[in-house]
Amino acid sequence: MTSLDPPHRVFDAIIRDSELNGTKFTETDHYKKLLLSKPTNASQVFELSPSSLVFGVWNSTGEGGGLGAKFARCIVSEIVGIGAVEGQKGAVRIDPLGIRATARVVGGALDWTVATGAKGEKSARPSEINHSNIISNLVSGGVTIDYARHTTVLTCARLRRLKFAGVRDETAARAVLAAVSLVAVLEMTAACPSHGYVFFLWGGRKVTAFDVVPQCEKDDHAAGCFKSGDTMKRLLLGTAALIAAAAVSPARAADLAVKAPIAPAVTFSWTGCYIGANGGGSSDDSHFTTSVDPGTHLNNPADLAAIGAAGTTSLLDGGAFVGGEAGCNWQTGQFVAGLEGDFDYHLIASTPLINGTGTLANGSTFAFIDSMRINWLATVRPRVGLAVDRNLFYVTGGVAFSNVTLTQTYNDTFNNAVGSSALSKTLTGWAVGGGWEVAFEQHVSFKIE
Repeated sequence: MTSLDPPHRVFDAIIRDSELNGTKFTETDHYKKLLLSKPTNASQVFELSPSSLVFGVWNSTGEGGGLGAKFARCIVSEIVGIGAVEGQKGAVRIDPLGIRATARVVGGALDWTVATGAKGEKSARPSEINHSNIISNLVSGGVTIDYARHTTVLTCARLRRLKFAGVRDETAARAVLAAVSLVAVLEMTAACPSHGYVFFLWGGRKVTAFDVVPQCEKDDHAAGCFKSGDTMKRLLLGTAALIAAAAVSPARAADLAVKAPIAPAVTFSWTGCYIGANGGGSSDDSHFTTSVDPGTHLNNPADLAAIGAAGTTSLLDGGAFVGGEAGCNWQTGQFVAGLEGDFDYHLIASTPLINGTGTLANGSTFAFIDSMRINWLATVRPRVGLAVDRNLFYVTGGVAFSNVTLTQTYNDTFNNAVGSSALSKTLTGWAVGGGWEVAFEQHVSFKIE
């Protein structure tokens, strides 16, 4: 919380009851000097919170039951509605049938009767069986406008009334406050774009005016319209800097002590490299085809067909994986591009397998088991996305690698044949997807992909 947040700014009870570097604020020299501050000696307020002098502040907790020093605001604003038309609103609602508010009924919407008031009778209001009131007359209420004009005025006369003890040239301090005022106008314009004017008053005369305009589709300087307000912001900030720089020479600045400058806003960037851990779930689709090589004791076409039919199928399975990843991002504007690689071990809940059994043409039986296991999965993928501050929405696609192991066992009673084999192979394919990543702080993020 800063002195801009509480209602009484730097003199607020929230500030008073806080600590400064572990010391109660009321016991510091800053607080003791604040109690002595007044419009004829505003140096301490200027040192701790110059914005309080711009927007006005009152030491309501001062001595004398809230009779502490008051500093009138130097910047004021108003919003005027143009083309205002008075509106109307409903004043009184009545039942169109004249049913009194005291009426009661018994039963539901389709079978009600008027309540008799007998003891124990369960009655309801007419509105509970869908009898409603309507507006009987209208009265004035509310307005509509064509547009609103926001005017902000910095009164140099108010600035001139402020005195700064110990400062050789008080104009320098007033110039800094004028620059702070311009920054405040900039922030108000950015928060709520509207068409308005900023006036500087000196001795009751308008000497300078800036036309603050809303955002436009494109720059139109002749019409005073600036795309995204960027040019207008540069104009206001540049003017603020010129006012301060022109008025505050090194000799003058030696007497000014602004110890609480406004910290610049930190803009988050996705540019950089990273490492991380990941985990997730998988759904695996395995396709099995079984055939018998020529030259075995199985040469009857019926036997070959029986074994092939028992060992040809598709199976679905699922599991989980855990692993790590690394990559780099490059951001320009809101566009983010990057390259990412990951490697994950597959934690199988169960292994897809075939228990094939059958009878050969001579009456012998056979049985075999085919199983498939995914050992690991890796991908290398570029990704592109749109950044909205600390949120990144992206799509990704690239090459994928997966290592699988096939295991098979076989036996039959025809020739008392027994056999087994295993084969591991790394397959290459593709990966495509999308995701959302959010950065919790400068170096920690979480994503769902």
